[in-house]
Amino acid sequence: MNNISKKEIRINMKSIRNNIPDRSLKEVSIQNQLFDFINIHNVKKIGIYISFDSEFDTKEIISYCIAHNIDVYIPKINQNDMLDFYKFDGDYLKLIKGKFNILEPKEDINNINNNLEYMIIPGLATDKNNYRIGYGKGYYDRYIKSHNIPYKIGLFFKEQILDFIPHDDNDLKYDIIFSDLKIN
Repeated sequence: MNNISKKEIRINMKSIRNNIPDRSLKEVSIQNQLFDFINIHNVKKIGIYISFDSEFDTKEIISYCIAHNIDVYIPKINQNDMLDFYKFDGDYLKLIKGKFNILEPKEDINNINNNLEYMIIPGLATDKNNYRIGYGKGYYDRYIKSHNIPYKIGLFFKEQILDFIPHDDNDLKYDIIFSDLKIN
């Protein structure tokens, strides 16, 4: 298992993620775990991705945060091919398709925030040591390396949690994973 490449993992995990059974029920369970965490930690602002394709759906999380007066910041790829995070008010009609056809904010320099304490980071898979595998472009890895984010959060279905993911010093490691995986 340890000899599998990141490319092979990405291909396999996209297919697996597209076919998660009981997806809606699992998402609600995982969201509730996250909401408990948000309340316990008294989160005031959070970075989060806008989900696309078969990623874990973040719309309910974004709505919950906004309804509870938590500032939500979403990513946009800037001119330097790096991420910046912009305040989001929940109005998806204000978003445009950016690079890779992912919804992102129109640039508004007054709403930028790169000093986030909590960030929900997308991933195709994670392993039991919280290492992440994304899409291979390194946007979040570079962002995290240049910013101090104390709580890097992952949301995963049990089917996306592997025993081992090959990694190096540049690869992102989550601090917290919320999942439907039951540990005995």
